[in-house]
Amino acid sequence: MKGMRHYRQQGLMSFAAVMALGENQEAEFGAAVDAALGAGTPDDVAIIVYTSGTTGMPKGAMLSHRGMMHTSMQVISVLGLNARNYSVLCYLPLCHVAERSFSTIMQLLTGCVVSFAESVDTVVVNLREIAPKGFLGVPRIWEKMQQSIDYRIRDTTPLQRRVFEICMKLGRPIAERRLANGGALATLPDRAVFGLLWLLCLGSLQRFLGINRVRAGFCGGATVSPEVLLFFWILGVPVYQIYGMTESSGVAFMQRPGATTSGCSGLVVDGVTHRIADDGELLLSGPSIFKGYLFDEEATKRAVVDGWLHTGDIVEAQTDGEIRIVDRKKDILITSGGKNITPSLIENALKDSPYIREAILLGDGRHFLAALIQIDLETTGKWAQRQGIAYTTYRSLAENEGVRELVGAEVKRVNERFARVENVRKFAILAKELDHDDGELTATMKVRRRMIEQKFRDEIMEIYGSGA
Repeated sequence: MKGMRHYRQQGLMSFAAVMALGENQEAEFGAAVDAALGAGTPDDVAIIVYTSGTTGMPKGAMLSHRGMMHTSMQVISVLGLNARNYSVLCYLPLCHVAERSFSTIMQLLTGCVVSFAESVDTVVVNLREIAPKGFLGVPRIWEKMQQSIDYRIRDTTPLQRRVFEICMKLGRPIAERRLANGGALATLPDRAVFGLLWLLCLGSLQRFLGINRVRAGFCGGATVSPEVLLFFWILGVPVYQIYGMTESSGVAFMQRPGATTSGCSGLVVDGVTHRIADDGELLLSGPSIFKGYLFDEEATKRAVVDGWLHTGDIVEAQTDGEIRIVDRKKDILITSGGKNITPSLIENALKDSPYIREAILLGDGRHFLAALIQIDLETTGKWAQRQGIAYTTYRSLAENEGVRELVGAEVKRVNERFARVENVRKFAILAKELDHDDGELTATMKVRRRMIEQKFRDEIMEIYGSGA
């Protein structure tokens, strides 16, 4: 009662009184409620989910009962999920279509247990406490889990670090062959070696992260570096990439046993039809497509043309039927020299660095590429301590010249992987961490590019000059 000490006594009701009130209301209005429920149809609007608004104002997508049930049921049937082999940790806002689908609706269909995280910041800790049998993670969560292993390994003995390095080195080709083999260990020697690695190291790492019971892990919500997901396949945890959007009621493509090509997002789910437009944009049609945007007919007409949902995502079709997401159509950069640049490839390569938490590529209509970079406070802070660099806050660390040289070396390393025209020529380290509460990130921690360009106008001008 501590949190209710300031409530007036007459404003409180016992649970028994609330139940009695409900019984009285049922007697008076129960028939009308039952009639209204009975008049409902599968194509009625079930929920209104607002889009993340990464490139513009959020819009209220109207999703039907049929659409939400269809996508959830497809995931369940493809992987054979039920109450015995599936349980989840819910941590995203329930206003997000992915969490609504993977937690509440799939729970209703399977009867599985749903546990709720204390907050998005405690997901890694709560995973360890609960050890669910399934887990949906946005890219940032999987990245954070990988980094938590890196932090822990740095604090171990030299022998333990050496064992970890050997196990990861031996496990990598096994995981690569496993992905190429549809998710199953490719040979008997691979099974034997993996079993030994699991006993020596990998099993302990799974338990440390709380994913040792995960039967099916999922990654969706944004593009992710293949290196991040490969890390978990090396540990022996199957993490399937999925693709979907609010307007498709969640999952439209998903990886599964037999379709696990690295960097791809799987096969289309049953009932959904797709085609690729001449410009590479993915178009979708089927029972899970939304019913339109609330109070915005013009936006609805732009999104759905002749029955096809224009996703706004540029994709590449693979020979095995899987798709590879290239980037958002609106995010493709075209330099002043006419070169098309896919930002997510370079941004994800930069974020593979343990010292870079976020990277936003710049260069649309400009002579060269540049980047706004947010350093990772924990890993960069530990590096600074080892170097004897004193700092007090994120800002003081970000403004340190030694840190700038560290990030510069990481940028140079990434540049070596790309063509010269795709090299990041200049960068600025952000003096603050990007934050959802400041409108810089969505609920699933995707960058709101338009907001970033407005809020960090001074940094962009410093890179490109007053003409930026």
